[in-house]
Amino acid sequence: MSKKEFTKWVNIREIEKLHNLDYPGIYAIAYSSKEIKNKTFEYFYSPKYAKNYDEDNYIDEGIIFIEMTKDRSLRLRLNEFINTVFGIIDQHGTGYRFNINLCKKMGKKWRNKLYVSIKPFTGYDPSFTSPDLVALDYRERPLDEKDLEKWIKQLKCKGDIAKAEYNCFAYHVKKCGILPQFNDMKRTPK
Repeated sequence: MSKKEFTKWVNIREIEKLHNLDYPGIYAIAYSSKEIKNKTFEYFYSPKYAKNYDEDNYIDEGIIFIEMTKDRSLRLRLNEFINTVFGIIDQHGTGYRFNINLCKKMGKKWRNKLYVSIKPFTGYDPSFTSPDLVALDYRERPLDEKDLEKWIKQLKCKGDIAKAEYNCFAYHVKKCGILPQFNDMKRTPK
């Protein structure tokens, strides 16, 4: 996914400054010791950056996590990540790994060094509820043509989001030679 399609970086505590948060899409989380707020999205990486570095206690400088959300809004998913990372409530698996593996060991200084950039998929209609694939019995209640068209559009959009996430991984690997730290299960296992 092209870097031009993402928003500028914002501090993770300021996600409300982002537009189109009520749509699904892709989000990237970065850790940077330098101020990148309002800078253009860029795939970047510097390995094992942290004071007091050791094998079990470090964080990469750069994009540390890329994820898609296709059934929920970016706002909801980012808030789940933030709530988990800040230790409010465990709602996000990677946020939990981040919190347990690094945050508790590094103290609270990292909080101002986390940034987010998003790529919302505005073609998705968040007000349309897709029929339950398992419960729907087409013989009893066939979908009308309008709902069927909406459903097809939603399914295609979900596929576009999934493809975009993998394209982001490919761009990151091409530019940086490695997956983001928290997308690489060998470096940050569950």
